[in-house]
Amino acid sequence: MSLCKYSSEFIASNSTTIDNSFINDYMLNAPDKCVKVYLYGLYKCNNPESLDNSLEDFAKVLNYSTEDIISAFMYWEDLNLIQIISKEPMQVRFLPIKSGSSQLKKFNTQKYKSFNIQAQEIIESRMITPSEYQEYYYLIENKHIEADALIMIIKYCVSMKGANISSSYILTVAKNWIFDGVLTCDDVEARLKDLERNSEDVQAVLKALGIKRSTATEEEYSLYLEWKDKLEMPLEIILYLAKKAKSKGAGFKKLDGYVSKCYALRLESITEIKDYYDQLDLMYEIAKDVCKNLGIRYDNMEIVVDNYISKWLNLGFDKESLVKIANYSFRLGIKSLEGMEGKVNSMYKLGLINSTSIDNHIQDLAKFDSKIKEILEKLGIERGVSSSDRTMYRTWIINWQLDEELILYAVSSSSGVNAPMQYLNKILASYHENNVKSVEEAKKLSKPAKSKTNNTCENAKGDKYSKAELNSLINNLFEVEI
Repeated sequence: MSLCKYSSEFIASNSTTIDNSFINDYMLNAPDKCVKVYLYGLYKCNNPESLDNSLEDFAKVLNYSTEDIISAFMYWEDLNLIQIISKEPMQVRFLPIKSGSSQLKKFNTQKYKSFNIQAQEIIESRMITPSEYQEYYYLIENKHIEADALIMIIKYCVSMKGANISSSYILTVAKNWIFDGVLTCDDVEARLKDLERNSEDVQAVLKALGIKRSTATEEEYSLYLEWKDKLEMPLEIILYLAKKAKSKGAGFKKLDGYVSKCYALRLESITEIKDYYDQLDLMYEIAKDVCKNLGIRYDNMEIVVDNYISKWLNLGFDKESLVKIANYSFRLGIKSLEGMEGKVNSMYKLGLINSTSIDNHIQDLAKFDSKIKEILEKLGIERGVSSSDRTMYRTWIINWQLDEELILYAVSSSSGVNAPMQYLNKILASYHENNVKSVEEAKKLSKPAKSKTNNTCENAKGDKYSKAELNSLINNLFEVEI
């Protein structure tokens, strides 16, 4: 452990130093996502031991996918600004800027004279910087894309965005296409034909999403081609999911999540997808109602659905029964999902999973509580009914099958003594042991002597318990949750 280190508050209020050469040589031509990931990573280097310094934390804070974060780090690794030490788990080492700039390959500009002229003629509204050219050369020599193929990509990007297009857009498209294996002029031609052939379909997807743009972005086209070609997802399913995404106020990113989910779950028809999402929507609805009845709030209902609702539904409970249990739990002072789970499990063990059976059970418990309250009052005990009281009463009525009249007779013999409930239980245990079923039989049985002494040790020494009495006393040590 380090002898000295900064506090998290000190780090948060301090500053992060950015080398000017990073701004001049790298940042201006880098994709926005890559810049954000680099700067946030640089900031986290100030406190590498913080708990929120993982791939998933980066994705959550920056609102990117984990794939975006990995791609960004790979971008900077190509430029020798960072080193990816491990991918599982993701570990990155930031290198000095001089390390990156000193290792940048010096390309033979004469070799690319024709390429430079063609590229500048296409991007006529601004001058291409030397560092931008260096990026293009790097793709040609290190990623093995043909120079003429890269020229075709630049033309396509300009046709999409205009002559004043940023280098970051061109480089992003080029890298995405290279990743898909587009390396030759023939590959680019085939890709362009694909885009043209699928243009109407992509427009239909935009319309289904409620997006009024006339053209899709390169990222949107790429996503559609991935769904269609790699995932082999039919257009009708994509359009169905697009309409669902629209109802959630979402766009292509949300739609991509829906498509990926359906592919992972092997949902291959609209009927299967509808059934799945109807069930999922119902689970979220139940989660909200359960939390409302428990008097709690969760910002992320996905946790509630995954950890509780789906499990309870699999046990056979439905919305109405779960809401009733939540309401009942709240009335018992239980205000957490963990506490409610105990009640759900108790109901399940008793075979109570539908609303009617749960209602009847709760009503029976209410009747029990009413009778127990009457006993407590007769014994001079001023408090509410406890779980231990319910356990004992259930033992008398259900396990020992003692008559209510017999119980009340024993109550009359138990008032005015120390610990009257325990004394009453002892009398009733003796009735059970001796098979006493009526008041007349109880009167014939010799009654245990009353004692008002507080000498617990002497009582414990002198009392002898039957097997039934011992079982009853042991059972009362464990409160049965219903």
